[in-house]
Amino acid sequence: MMLKVTSTLLVMFIIVHLCEKSAGNDIFRIPIHRAHRLSSYRTNSTVPMKIMANSQKSLSSYAKTSLATSSVNENLTNELDVYFIGTPPQTFRIDFDTGSSDLWVPSSQCRSSCNGFNKYNSAESATYVTNGEKFSIGYGDGSSASGILSVNVVTINGMAVKNQAFAECTYLVGMTGDINDGILGLAFPRLTSDGEKPFFYNMWSQGLIPQAIFSFYLNPDTNATSGGELIFGGADP
Repeated sequence: MMLKVTSTLLVMFIIVHLCEKSAGNDIFRIPIHRAHRLSSYRTNSTVPMKIMANSQKSLSSYAKTSLATSSVNENLTNELDVYFIGTPPQTFRIDFDTGSSDLWVPSSQCRSSCNGFNKYNSAESATYVTNGEKFSIGYGDGSSASGILSVNVVTINGMAVKNQAFAECTYLVGMTGDINDGILGLAFPRLTSDGEKPFFYNMWSQGLIPQAIFSFYLNPDTNATSGGELIFGGADP
């Protein structure tokens, strides 16, 4: 069960250590900001519906209620000018999510509930590679996204990850009021919707980070604009 559960009372370090191999030399620091949703009635859960359904089979009634309604969702987004897709770069505001593994953004061909979002246009990218497989994901809060998979260079804070599969979504449900354009999943490969290699795993396999670790520092001041920092390739003690 992969839930994004964080505490607003404590400074937390969430460290995922996947293997011991060393590569590269530098860690990458990504400033993150709290994203305040306009909608306050939505269930605070970004766990994919298929994972929730499998988990609920073995849970008690109390645990099922807790899973669906009681998680605390700390939405953390990166600044708009550090996350790019394609060549020349197309910019997006991304929600870093430890409860899922897919990477998706709205498509320029989006037909449903896409107003107000930055949209990806494959025709304007020289490094775009077609994939065409269908993509669909539903989340525990009732929202969903669907479209097709594509491949491109994804650059974050100056670090370019090549041959990254992601979804350009043509239909969005329940995303109205979201501050982020899309989601970058940081969970394990088995949680991807279509078996694509997640962004963090590509980053590691391409030798862009010194260790297969990412970590969050969460600012305990809930009134601060800065939500803290995401570090790829290590942790800052």
